[in-house]
Amino acid sequence: TYRKGLGTPVNTERAAALAALETSLFDQDQAVSERAVEFDLVACSQGAEAIDAVQRACQQEQPFAVIFLDITMPPGIDGIETATRIRALDNNVNIVLVTGNRLASPTSLIARIPPADRLFFFQKPFHTVELRQLGLALCGKWQAEITLKAAYADLEARVVERTQALIDSKASLANAQRLARIGNWDWDLATDHVHSSDELYRLLGVTPGAIPARLESILLITHPDDRAPVKAALLETLETGHSTTITFRIQIADGTERILYQQIEAMRDKQGTIVRLSGTMQDITERQRAEEKISHLAYFDNLTDLPNRQFFRMRADEALALAKRDGRTLALLFIDLDNFKRTNDTLGHTIGDYLLKAVAERLRNAVRGSDQLTRHSGQQLGRFGGDEFIALLTNIDPTAVSAVAKRLIQKLAQPLELESHTVSLTASIGISIFPNDGDDVDTLLKHADIAMYYAKRSGKNTCQFFDTSMNEAALKRLSLEKELRGALEQGEFSLHYQPQLDLVTGAIVGVEALLRWRNPRLGQVSPVDFIPLAEETGLIVTIGAWVLSTACAQAAAWLAQGLPPLRIAVNLSPCQFAQPDLVQQITDILAQTGFDARYLELEITESLLMQDVEQAIETMTALKEMGVMLAIDDFGTGYSSLSYLQRFPIDRLKIDRAFVSAITSDTGSASIALAVIAMAHSLELGVVAEGVETSEQQMWLAKNTCDEIQGYLISRPLPLQELAQLLQEHYTVDKEVGNAAGSIGAYV
Repeated sequence: TYRKGLGTPVNTERAAALAALETSLFDQDQAVSERAVEFDLVACSQGAEAIDAVQRACQQEQPFAVIFLDITMPPGIDGIETATRIRALDNNVNIVLVTGNRLASPTSLIARIPPADRLFFFQKPFHTVELRQLGLALCGKWQAEITLKAAYADLEARVVERTQALIDSKASLANAQRLARIGNWDWDLATDHVHSSDELYRLLGVTPGAIPARLESILLITHPDDRAPVKAALLETLETGHSTTITFRIQIADGTERILYQQIEAMRDKQGTIVRLSGTMQDITERQRAEEKISHLAYFDNLTDLPNRQFFRMRADEALALAKRDGRTLALLFIDLDNFKRTNDTLGHTIGDYLLKAVAERLRNAVRGSDQLTRHSGQQLGRFGGDEFIALLTNIDPTAVSAVAKRLIQKLAQPLELESHTVSLTASIGISIFPNDGDDVDTLLKHADIAMYYAKRSGKNTCQFFDTSMNEAALKRLSLEKELRGALEQGEFSLHYQPQLDLVTGAIVGVEALLRWRNPRLGQVSPVDFIPLAEETGLIVTIGAWVLSTACAQAAAWLAQGLPPLRIAVNLSPCQFAQPDLVQQITDILAQTGFDARYLELEITESLLMQDVEQAIETMTALKEMGVMLAIDDFGTGYSSLSYLQRFPIDRLKIDRAFVSAITSDTGSASIALAVIAMAHSLELGVVAEGVETSEQQMWLAKNTCDEIQGYLISRPLPLQELAQLLQEHYTVDKEVGNAAGSIGAYV
């Protein structure tokens, strides 16, 4: 760069001289250069060449620091014109004009090549040290200016960045407050002025400036019941300096009510005097409602909205404590819907849920407004799960409890119209009284449950008060249930078979499979005791499947032994009949045992069929399509009519033993038996009389064209080995008298 300002070499000698001068000026070995920086030097022989070099340097962002120019540089443009053009390219470079003559007007040059602090004049002749010092000084000046400009630019950038950050932070804070629904306020005690954030105005439902900037404005829209606590919180912080929090309600302009959570802090000056109060307010309406909903779900049944078991127990404990304190009576009513599981399985869970909600509403209506019940409306009832409900009656005369229970039963018994179904529900209610039947809620509940069980055993759709004698029976029932649950797995069940006799041919044409249970601890348990229990607990489904499978397997084995095909009758319980997979289950059993469906007869009670006629017909039709025979058991004890019998795809009617036992002595029983026989034959159905115990009964039935009989007159129910012997003897006798062909013909 220095070399540019020393002129243009016109010959080799001058060029060598310039090179030598450059070395002498900037030789790194000289002592004076020990403090100097390193330079990149560019030498140009003409002004135009210097201008091009500056332009390239600027484009490459590697500008020159100092340019030395001879004012006279023949034959091209002179140093002044060169400097003028360079200044137009680079305003920061230091330009030194070197001349051997005194300048006539340096001021005009400064005006032509501004700025003045970057244009210098250097007089020839000069000492090399002077030139070096000037170069160092101007380079240092140039570097300082560049550094200063960079620092200034960086400072400006930081100011812009921080300004934007403040703007963004303020926007973020406002956005965060909006998202969190948090607003803030600041109260200057000296001026009584309150500054509020935009979000606070939104929370309060007003626009900025619409209300005076005073705390009284907030108090005006505070719920009247909450104004005093809000004022008290402010005064506490103002007087003590302690932080306070409060939850309160506001009523905004659109009429809605919101719930706010406020935290208040005190600000002190250097002397410790409270000079400001600041606070935040958060809209917690939705959170409060969510917490209330969660609390409601924790204590109330989701389907019926009645108190659940946990919450009802809490209320019952409170009521019992009051009853003990005041010496009053208290009653618990344990309400259980009759046959609800069967209805639920038959009609589906959607209808079942609707029924439970309808029951809950009817119970509410039955107890609502009664001064005999607890004062907390809706909390005197509870749902304990499934089809079990509970009612709590406080301060009531025990003699009035029965009337309340009967009213509940009456309300529940009213038919319900559900889509295409009309459903009639009944309930059994067990009642326990404090203090007679227990001193705590658990005992009262247990005794009410026991009493409810006895109500069901008494025919259902009734109520029963607890009696101490029931407790012993209940314990016995629990023991029986425990043993029953393991009976199938332990192989304690067996089948006995009772023959059915054709009154025309005298041949055994079928047997009925009857379940028996011998328990190692209890001994032989009567079916009267364990069959109803199996029904109630649902165990009858698996037990019934075992009975069906065992009976079919045994009948198939008899055929394999060469005995004529026997019809085998198996009872279907209501629980089994309601199973949605009943048809598939029977199909699988027949396939597994290899038994012919034509010789399987399923006995279904008349009352079971009448519970849901359409569903019963659908199930029976599917069974008939498989080839299975169907019989109505205990006929005459239910409510079926001739029109229904015509619709049922059945093969046989079984006259109940209650009528058969009195046909020779009671005209009413005889008339019913005759009507059943006539009705069955008119529909081309077979008739079997159960419970035949005397020859007189057999003769009467044969005379009046009954088809078959079953009872102790022919044989008691026999275990497998005894029945096998009976069948062998029966068929041997038939063959000896020449009736074998006729007997066998009756089976097919």
